[in-house]
Amino acid sequence: MAIEQALVLTFKDKLARDVLVIPSLPEVAMTVCETVERDDVSLKEIADLITRDAGMAARMIKIANSPLFGVSQRIKTIHDAVNRIGLTAIKNIATTMAMEQLYVSSNEQIYELLEENWKRAVKVASSAAALATMYPNRLPFNSELITLAGVVHNIGALPILLEMERMPKVSADVEVIVRVVQSLQHEIGTKLLAVWEFDETVIDAVTQLAEPKPTDGEASLGDFICAAVIAQGGYHEQDQDELLKPFIDKGIVADSDVFTSPDYLTPYRDTLSSFN
Repeated sequence: MAIEQALVLTFKDKLARDVLVIPSLPEVAMTVCETVERDDVSLKEIADLITRDAGMAARMIKIANSPLFGVSQRIKTIHDAVNRIGLTAIKNIATTMAMEQLYVSSNEQIYELLEENWKRAVKVASSAAALATMYPNRLPFNSELITLAGVVHNIGALPILLEMERMPKVSADVEVIVRVVQSLQHEIGTKLLAVWEFDETVIDAVTQLAEPKPTDGEASLGDFICAAVIAQGGYHEQDQDELLKPFIDKGIVADSDVFTSPDYLTPYRDTLSSFN
């Protein structure tokens, strides 16, 4: 416990002094995001950029052909994929795909924890996206943004795990690492997303996870992310039904049985498959 407390204090101090090592977004994602913001950008230019990353190009085509876009005619080229998806969605999708490239480590224990973290992120993203498709009212955000928010909901674990990679004695104690991550990931996650200049609604969604309660007024991005994290067992020390009830009362979740319904499972699996 003493080691755990010391690590938490160390990370909090680094965060306060702004010396915590923050990983950079992958180059292709940064270039795509910056290019999309230009007034004179063309779909062809974006397509040519994405083509430089074979993995991203292949997955972009897969997403464009998925049920998420509700089009039956299949496409085969990245240019057609970009045209179908559109510039606004491309930025979020490119960033979402790039996240996986950050989850690497030469330390076996840390790598396994990073892999678990990524799988959890993908499941939460898929769950939140599925819940959004079932919401009866119009949402103030698009499906690509909710997927991106789901993928980065636990991104605060990344700097912690990468820092611990340089601490051989600590990195051997998985239980200590997990508890430190649970203590700090939301606080560090909001800092990391701010440095990366993410959309404020995504940062707000991650902030909301520290105290998983619905926002007042219309449905927020964070409401769906919180409900998805609860559904995926993210608050395992608390009663899931009790945590979920306010989200059911607000209409974010239909009822506690929704997670086994075909209306939920179909879009959940569709989104999940887009990451493979």
